[in-house]
Amino acid sequence: RQQVLRRELGGTQLVAAEPLEVRLALSANVVDAEEDQSLVAAADAASPYTFTLGTDDLDLSAHAAVLQGRDVVVVADEAAGDELGDVFIGSLSGLESLEVRAPAGVTIRESLDVEGGVSFAGEVTFGGDAISLSAAGFSFGGPIVVSPDVALGGPDVSITAASPSQAIQLGGADPAAGLADLDAATQTLWLSEATLGWLEAADLSELSIGGADHTGGITLAVGAGLEAADGVRLESSSVSVAGSI
Repeated sequence: RQQVLRRELGGTQLVAAEPLEVRLALSANVVDAEEDQSLVAAADAASPYTFTLGTDDLDLSAHAAVLQGRDVVVVADEAAGDELGDVFIGSLSGLESLEVRAPAGVTIRESLDVEGGVSFAGEVTFGGDAISLSAAGFSFGGPIVVSPDVALGGPDVSITAASPSQAIQLGGADPAAGLADLDAATQTLWLSEATLGWLEAADLSELSIGGADHTGGITLAVGAGLEAADGVRLESSSVSVAGSI
């Protein structure tokens, strides 16, 4: 039986090996996804699939077919200096993990669904009216902002765990030591207080965490807070709130 905690304008309610490397040419816009097929065929599928980001933009969604089941890493080309391109994600799923080590801007336009951990070193921009994020862990290294192209009022953002049985902790101390060897069935999806602050500052329309199928429970820690213009929705088999909403 699910519990849904929802705060709206009217108040709060509780209701039942060596990595494969793909180097982006400085003279091209994006590596052709079809060219990746031969590269992947010759690579060890168990090793990380690594992109080296130069001055051109990288559209990860264009490579979705060859990234299935892979740990994906994006690193910076030192030759690019301060002129790194940006990383774009339209709708992307089926990755084992995603780690953007390059301090580049990342724009998410629709959805990102990853089995393991997701880590961003730089600023993340929500570039669509509805954003859906699912992973076993999230690490945000920079601010979260909303693109000016998004409809007035901000986007609706949904965040949930890769496994329905995975606990979600909002704020408080990190319950796990980083993203290494995340197991969606046993680890806790943790959003730091810094991440919660960036979500609040992003001026979202609505923020939903958990979902109708989530059974792992959600805890909002002491001192943590969540806010969105049209309300915050926490939905799981159990919802514990010690912070503010």
